[in-house]
Amino acid sequence: MTAVVIVFAALGAAVLGLVVLVAPPRPGLLVSIGRLDAPRLAPTTSIPAATWTTRQVQLGRLVNDWLAHHVRPGRSPRGPAGQRAKDLAILDRSEELLLGRQVVTGLIGGLLVPAAALALAPAGIRLPVPAVVVGIPLLGAALFWIPAISLHREAEDRRREFRHGLSAYLDLVAMSLAGGRGAPQALAETADLSASWPFRLLSDAVTTARLSGTNPWREFGNLGRRIDVPELEELVASLTLVGDRGAHVRETLSARAATLRRRALTDAEGDAAQADQSMRIAQVLLALGFLILIAYPAIAAVLAL
Repeated sequence: MTAVVIVFAALGAAVLGLVVLVAPPRPGLLVSIGRLDAPRLAPTTSIPAATWTTRQVQLGRLVNDWLAHHVRPGRSPRGPAGQRAKDLAILDRSEELLLGRQVVTGLIGGLLVPAAALALAPAGIRLPVPAVVVGIPLLGAALFWIPAISLHREAEDRRREFRHGLSAYLDLVAMSLAGGRGAPQALAETADLSASWPFRLLSDAVTTARLSGTNPWREFGNLGRRIDVPELEELVASLTLVGDRGAHVRETLSARAATLRRRALTDAEGDAAQADQSMRIAQVLLALGFLILIAYPAIAAVLAL
């Protein structure tokens, strides 16, 4: 009896850890406010605590180093490339953290199969040994890619949030230009108006352009390519055609901001329609289950004749 309790407890802990890792709970209001005030209230000297995230980063770094030395010596086999690098850039996460999460979920997936076999054994259900042997790597490999899929989904939500901030930024820059300021001054001052992360990215791009002596619009284009936001690249292309004429620049910025708002509204309407369709499907399934529940006694009585 004790062994069964231990097995089920281990299986439940593995499933709970997988759920928390893939879909972490949203922080409460007080926690979010505390995070906002933490940089202002934090002491100058503090010892960082070893959190679950840091452990995952350490695990990912160890695995990445091991692969670099044993799989392809002298070269990392998992260097960021393509869409994954853009997702990591907009989420401000490291490749080691992603690899650490993939290793953890893969190990959990591999342990679920023998844990399920041990849990079913007291009930007289024995899984075939070949099924267990084959299921361990298959389920582990399947769960290994869950963090990458979750990463892309979070990155898409992050890009949608960035587009909202970008539309507000372009409107404010257009208003600043209308007030008589030059483009470099308007871009820098507007980026410093908010401490939100989209404005910080834009502010970093403006600062990089000022320090390197390049055009701020070109840095915006580089930022758009790095985080996979094509609206920034389209903005740069439009401003290149317009040139330095102030009135045309203001009109272009205002038009791009209006386009971003229309796209955000369209996306919101699409998400609402999808949620409404999901609710309708759930209602139909609920009604079908209720009908089956009502009709079951009559059907059972007819079949018993």
